[in-house]
Amino acid sequence: MRKMITWMAVAAIAVLPLALTGCEEDHYYQTDNYYYHYGRDQQGQNNDDDFWISMAQTMAGKWRGTLRAYEVDKSGKAVDSVDFSTDIEFIQRHSRAIGGTGMQYDFKKGNQSDNADYVRAFSWEIDRQSGDVYLTYKEQKGDYKMRIPYKELNLNDRVFTGFLYAADGGEVDDFYFERYLTNAKQMKIVFEE
Repeated sequence: MRKMITWMAVAAIAVLPLALTGCEEDHYYQTDNYYYHYGRDQQGQNNDDDFWISMAQTMAGKWRGTLRAYEVDKSGKAVDSVDFSTDIEFIQRHSRAIGGTGMQYDFKKGNQSDNADYVRAFSWEIDRQSGDVYLTYKEQKGDYKMRIPYKELNLNDRVFTGFLYAADGGEVDDFYFERYLTNAKQMKIVFEE
């Protein structure tokens, strides 16, 4: 009887790890890059500087896609919209910077020419506190500021999507860009006086 109890105890100890193991996969938020693409952990236990630098390095480069610009009235309702095919380039000031400069080329839908309807230079910066991306367009009448809220952007090596909000509240842009390396269509930029 004593041998039987000993063997049962040994068997129970041997089977216990099998009983505590599951067959289900890890949760999606346990993958290596989940927080990079979808936000920081709620305890904020990460190195923010490295995170923002990595985000800036991912943003740097050439992107192409669609942008829909909405004119917004004072109550926040869209009153008009214009669709663009957009090429945009983000250039980091240096490899560890969280900001830099860039150029944006907007072609109205249906524009078959090589001339962009709008060509705008801008500077950009990632806010260290919120993660929001601020773009400041250099225009003749003064600077035009827009913001991409961190909580509304999706950024990875291939896709950059989100919303741009004008600081004055008069415009909201919805964009979907994909990374590209070379310019498939050579464009001529014409500056008119």
